Amino acid sequence: MTQLLIQGATILAQGPFEMDADSIKAADAIYPKHVISGWSMVDVELPADFSVGGYEWANGLVKKPVVVVPETVPAEVTRRQALQQLRIEGFTEDQIIAKINELPIPQLQKDLALIEFRESQVFERKRPLVSQLGAMLGKDAAGIDAMFIAAAKL
Repeated sequence: MTQLLIQGATILAQGPFEMDADSIKAADAIYPKHVISGWSMVDVELPADFSVGGYEWANGLVKKPVVVVPETVPAEVTRRQALQQLRIEGFTEDQIIAKINELPIPQLQKDLALIEFRESQVFERKRPLVSQLGAMLGKDAAGIDAMFIAAAKL
């Protein structure tokens, strides 16, 4: 059995510990008791690969934390993927064209945006039109990224 100093789900240190009225002393640090409110010490069997920081305290057990790797936003999706994802989100091609026509930009820029939308074989996440249309569809940058991630899976 090994003794651990924990605070909530965080494993602060591995024993042995020395305690006095004001602090808890571990081999590598001194923890003032008034700073680490809610601390406790537990006796546990540790996994062979245990390291402080590599594990957490959860429901009375020492566990490896679940690491969620964020999905990478694709730089581009195909036209088919983009149109399918837009449809899944409730938008038709005609509605997108109408949104382009509503953009507060000069007519020449609208015409160029319409050509870009109608003729592109891939839609690039970094293109200004993507951000403008996303905003007009009620999407912030994270929402547009989520659409690109979902579209890439279609």
